[in-house]
Parts: sequence; C-alpha cells; structure tokens
Amino acid sequence: AKPQELAPREQAAVQAAKCFAMGTVPLPLDLFNPKGGSLALGGPLDKDGRLLIRSHIMLTDIHDGRKKVYLDTGGKKLQLKIGVMFGGHTRFSTASQLSFEVQPSGGKGKTSVKPAESWTTPHGWERVFVLGGDASQFWLSFHHSHRERSESACVHFGMAMEVHPVDDVPRMMSCAESPSSPQEIFPSSIEIGQSDSTTKPFRFAKSLSWTRQEQGGFLTRTKFTLATPSYVSVEVGFNFFLSHGEMDIIQDQASASSGSVVQGEMDSVHSPGHIINAHVIVGKVLPPGNYILRVADDHYPGQVAGDSGCFPFTLEFRVVPEAAAPTVVSVRPHPSVPVPRGVDLVMTLRFSEAPQGSLEDVVSAISFGGVQAATGGSVNAMSEKYATSKRHSTVQASTEEDHLVWVIGWSSQVLADLSTATLKIGSLRSNRTNKTFQFNPPKYTVVNAPDGSPWKGGAMAKGAGSRGSSPLQR
Repeated sequence: AKPQELAPREQAAVQAAKCFAMGTVPLPLDLFNPKGGSLALGGPLDKDGRLLIRSHIMLTDIHDGRKKVYLDTGGKKLQLKIGVMFGGHTRFSTASQLSFEVQPSGGKGKTSVKPAESWTTPHGWERVFVLGGDASQFWLSFHHSHRERSESACVHFGMAMEVHPVDDVPRMMSCAESPSSPQEIFPSSIEIGQSDSTTKPFRFAKSLSWTRQEQGGFLTRTKFTLATPSYVSVEVGFNFFLSHGEMDIIQDQASASSGSVVQGEMDSVHSPGHIINAHVIVGKVLPPGNYILRVADDHYPGQVAGDSGCFPFTLEFRVVPEAAAPTVVSVRPHPSVPVPRGVDLVMTLRFSEAPQGSLEDVVSAISFGGVQAATGGSVNAMSEKYATSKRHSTVQASTEEDHLVWVIGWSSQVLADLSTATLKIGSLRSNRTNKTFQFNPPKYTVVNAPDGSPWKGGAMAKGAGSRGSSPLQR
C-alpha cells in the first residue's frame, strides 16, 4: 500500500484551541494551608518552609488573566526561586506576556519585593526573591497582560517554584565530594566520528558530577562536527534552586550577530527529592557542518559567599543520523518525573521520521498503561468525548513540524487506577523508508499528588533517586 500522510482535513481537525487547558492545573489560593488548593501542585510549605512545585499552569479570562496566591512564611526568612517556561506551551496560548510580583500583605502603600536576580531567555524567565524581615505574609501576583479588550487573557505555561530557608543555601553548595571543573563535564570537543553514510546513533554522557564554581559561574564551548544530517539531542541536568542553567548550539565560525541554531528550554526531570530536579534540553535536526555547544551557569549576587561553591550537573548528548533506523527520539514529560493521578496528561513524542498512515492509524498504535488511544475529534471539540471503555480512551491529538512531533492528551480517567504505566507504540512504519519504528517503552510512576519536598543538601532522601526509565538512554 502507498504510504499515507495526514489529509488536509485531518490536519485542520487537530489544530490547538485558543485556550487549551488540558494537562494544566489552576494556581491555588495559598501555599501554606493544606486546604488552600496547593496539594495537587506539591504544596503546601512543609514545617521548615520548603516547597517544590513543577507543573503546567493555566491563567484564564476569569479576572482578566489575574491571579494572586497567598504565602505566609511563618516568621521564617525564606528564599524563593520561580521559573516560567513558555517554550512548548505557546502553541496553546495567544501570547507569552506574563508579569509576576511579590507584594507584602497589608494594603496599599507597601512596595513590591525586588528580586535579588532576574534572568530572561527566549523561552521564559527566572527570578529569585528573599522573603522575611519586616513582613511574613505575601501575595504572589500573576497577570497575563493583553493589548486589546477583545483579546483573550488565557495563557498556558510551565512553572517551577522552589522555596527554602536561607540557611539551606550554604549546605546545598557545600563540596561533599571531589568536585570537577566545568570543562571536565563539558569538554572542549566531542568526536562523533561520522561519515556521510553513518547509520549508528552516537551517545556521550556524564553522570552526576559536582562542579566547583566561583560567583561568576561558567561558560563552556564544546565543538562537534556532523558529516550527515542528524537529529541532535542534548540534556544538561542541574539543581533548579542553585543554578540558572542555559544552553544553545551555534555554528562554528559564525558571526556574533548570527545567533543560536537552537536554544535550550528548561523542563523537569527526576523525582522532587533528587539533587538534579531540572534540565535544559535541545533537540533539532541539523545539516552537516561544524557546531559549538555552549553551556552556562549564573548566580544571583552574593550567592557564593566564599571563594567558590559546588553545583551538581549531568550531561546527555545524543546524535541520530538521518540514515539510522526510524525511532522515537524524545518523549516528554521525562519518564523519571512522577505523573499526578488527578491531572490530564499531555505527552509530546518526536519521531525521527514522519510515521505513515492517517491520524487514526498513528494514534491507535499508541497505548499508555495498557489503555489504547483512539481518535474522536479535534482538540477544539473533545472535552466531553472521553471514552468510557476500560481498554480504550479517546485522546486529543495534534501534530507539528511536518508530522514529526505528536502531542497526545490523555484524560485523567486513564490514570485513575494505575500506579505505574508504560507507554507503548505498536507497529508503525516510516513514511519515508517504510521501515518499522524502533522504540524502547518508557515506564512512568503515577502518584496521587506530587511530593513537594525538595533536596536540601547532603545525601538524597531514601527513595528520591531517579524513577522511570527513558527510551533515550538505552
């Protein structure tokens, strides 16, 4: 049979809605009371003032895109870091302008708390605040501004928020193990050894290592060469609270004004109590040529009080040549991140080649936790169309980048009775080569609610190691 792609009618049917809410949770009323609505996010603050939230958030047209969250420090001096990520989420929203303020409670006349540091990237921003002193009660204010009254205030974004007592910071940066230099983790070059006929994927990795850094952080440059068109995937893991990790790929010998070939986006990795709880990732098909991978870390003023501190990092560098067997090159969310049971799950799968077949053919080959996906309508009109069958679930689906990227939305009903779930893909063939896709099924852990207890320095708590297995690392 002749290989098939999605028909134009099917493409139109899977375009994302203007205010796509699947897989998101609303911001809570507060972050310190168990009844304040933060349990689904990993809250509230524990008795010592620690908290880690990693979730997908939705602001709606209700209150014109405004939301205030109450935080009581209980008289403790706390440090709060927040990161907002639009990369991968802007397709669900009309704009990416989101303002954030920390305001002492108590009425007008009190000025907002100034951030100790603020970073902005093409895919979002991060800010650090110190809370305490004259106030112990604060409002965390979010607002999605829009220029015209008729424009929707709806916005969908990824959010990481980590809170610690300020006394945690020196302990988290202590050099408990023999530290490495950044250049030992991110070398000056990586020899891929490709030719124009290479068919074997390449992998270079560095496990958890501690880098000794001064206040100014670091910037490394790693050269690599591609002899054939290849999908390049890089993951740099770090601790979100301690580091502002950035990464991009540029062409070697490029002018300063030419910019990045691809810019990294931050996402979650591992369980909340793991030392490495975030990573910045890139994934793109690059033509033959000479490239430089740039990795950087930065710190807020006064973070490194002594001569230096130690910061954890990992590296995963993969190259899949065009002539390699067709495969699924990435799956998000990362399988090591626990999946909350009461929230719809949106998965993004990237294929090395476009799969052949209709929308129904591709989606019906995918199963999660033994439940087979089935089509039932577009993402614009599917909110009431979840199947009731135990073994089948109607999903929302959309495609991007010429059908290389598939976004599959699973109803929370699928997760209701699961404690673990494996993502499987049946017999799918490449639309270009007609070869069957290779895929190592990743296993996810399903939990009632995220554990909001972050690593606080020293040894990791028992059970805080990496959960799940990634098809990318096999």
